[in-house]
Amino acid sequence: MARLEPHILSGHRSDGSGMPAAPHSRQDASEEGAACFGDRLALSAPLRVYYDITYQCNLACAYCYNKNSAVPGRRLLSIEEKMSLLDQMKAMGTRKLSIAGGEPFLDRDLHPFVKRGAELGMSISVTTNGTCISDAAIDFIRSGWFKRITVSMDGVDEKANKHRFGQSLKTVIRNVQRLKSETGADVSLKTVLGIDASLGDLAALIRFAEQMSIGTVKVSFLRKKAPEGASELDSAVHGYFNMMWQISQMKATTHVKIAMPSTPFDNAFGYPNLSTGWGCAAGKDLMYVNPYGDVKPCVMLSNDFVMGNLLERPLFDIWREGAPQLFAANNDECRACEYATVCYGGCRARAIQYFGRPDSRDVFCFRRYVDGTASPQEETARLKAGCVAVNGAYCITHL
Repeated sequence: MARLEPHILSGHRSDGSGMPAAPHSRQDASEEGAACFGDRLALSAPLRVYYDITYQCNLACAYCYNKNSAVPGRRLLSIEEKMSLLDQMKAMGTRKLSIAGGEPFLDRDLHPFVKRGAELGMSISVTTNGTCISDAAIDFIRSGWFKRITVSMDGVDEKANKHRFGQSLKTVIRNVQRLKSETGADVSLKTVLGIDASLGDLAALIRFAEQMSIGTVKVSFLRKKAPEGASELDSAVHGYFNMMWQISQMKATTHVKIAMPSTPFDNAFGYPNLSTGWGCAAGKDLMYVNPYGDVKPCVMLSNDFVMGNLLERPLFDIWREGAPQLFAANNDECRACEYATVCYGGCRARAIQYFGRPDSRDVFCFRRYVDGTASPQEETARLKAGCVAVNGAYCITHL
């Protein structure tokens, strides 16, 4: 397979819609610094692959989106097929690999897989629950194959970790200390916050990071099932905004980087800081691979969005034949918005989860609330009038 370097899209429509323009020919695509697959302008390869190397895990976290993903008896990728994934990524020009699970350190192929990827010049990170860091793992990490080790922790006391069933917090803290003192690795922490989470737990985790000389705490937000009513949705959205605002204030109080989704609060409501102008990365600059070799634009999307399987087709063909254009907010509301080229409609997984359509806007649209475009009452009324319940989710009938 010929080696391809991923290129960044630089062209946009001239019709004011703010949506990516399709090139007229392969020559146009080359001039724009992107690849043209048929009439679709896209990156020639993903910049990063997220790979769940295993679904096996020794914990049972209540909020884990992979806890019901394992299919008994289904064939997993062999070590040879995992190595082939690395070779294909190398040939495509993809240089970043993020490994998760399940618990990656329970997979017997992790060490040779990571070593091979690093030898191919890839930047490899891994996310672990922190309970399976054995002496052998410490020795392997010390060898420098990983770019970063991220340990999941929801706080520094048992109450804060109440949703992480089976976890020994003392073991996790001891292993974080070992990672910092014995390996020289770049260690970060990752926490999951619900809308009603205690920000005091996050503050305590940041203090722990400061004490351990850990440079980054990553914050993810719990994605709940679509609410049953518009008032509940309104409450969830405002709770999310309120939490974002408070966390943005924390950033000024610590040297630890608090990594979370970009918001208007990060730049005194300067919307151009919201993203790189590329929008939701699903199927655009990243792809996800599960332990069975299924490929999706993003781990948060259901199996309805599987683009192909590595046992059946090469990674490049799956990428080339995918449909990233599906993951643009192609609706009248977003097209007419002055910030269309900044957020591109936001998260596609949330749009599908709440509205039942991949081309809808992100339910957590900042413009309506930060700009005062719509009051909470007006937004709730609009949702009630414009949505109908479909299997517990919401589908926009008009925008």
